[in-house]
Amino acid sequence: MKRAFIAIIFISLLAFIYAERMVISIPFTTMESLQEYIADGHDIASVKPHERIYLVVNEQQRLEFVTKYQDVHIQFTEADMRANLLPTCERIVGYRSNAQINETMFHYQSLYPQFVKVFELGPSQGKLYFDAGNNNYANFNHTIYGVKMSNNVSVLQDKPNYYFYGNLHAREPITAEMCLEIMINLLQTYNPNDANHPLNASQIWIVPNINPDGRRIVFTQTDVWHRKTIFDNNGNGQLDLGPSGNSPDGIDGNRNFSYR
Repeated sequence: MKRAFIAIIFISLLAFIYAERMVISIPFTTMESLQEYIADGHDIASVKPHERIYLVVNEQQRLEFVTKYQDVHIQFTEADMRANLLPTCERIVGYRSNAQINETMFHYQSLYPQFVKVFELGPSQGKLYFDAGNNNYANFNHTIYGVKMSNNVSVLQDKPNYYFYGNLHAREPITAEMCLEIMINLLQTYNPNDANHPLNASQIWIVPNINPDGRRIVFTQTDVWHRKTIFDNNGNGQLDLGPSGNSPDGIDGNRNFSYR
């Protein structure tokens, strides 16, 4: 009985070790090799052409890559990611929550009403389900907001238009911060006499948080690797996640974009 108990603990420990994910980098060899990783279903976090490929893997997969390449680096682990998360308030240290992203847009609209106008773009997928009476999505009752920026924001001007959006992939929270910093920088550097300043020369559209549902999944540590929306693919009326970013539910936000 004692040996059986020890064996169960050992097997459970192995399962935990092999289930935890991490980001590793391996050498970029050829485009053909990269295409093979994509075809094999590997979760590719990033690529530096002709330098490194960054992959989300578990420990077993990491060991398999170690047998193929000498130069395999662990960039960060799931434990590293979780150490930065504050699940009780849905925040990462130094990053805005979903609510704070929206508050920031409305705050700058109040400071610069001539240059900034906030638009309610529509409900998130979770809000659509919740508004239809499905309480399984009560925690995903999000509205998506964006801002238009120009030197006369109330008028639709015949100028070049630029579009910035963030958090398309749920596990990329820095992109929302980048969008907000672009907004703030444009306002703080504005010069009405500079014809080349973007607010004078163009219209700019910024949507910092295009995927608030997925972002919440990451920030609450429900699945720190989640990258998709929460579309109910299997139609069972509830959110199904796992394993580690490859959940049954959800659509990868950059699929099927039309040209331009």
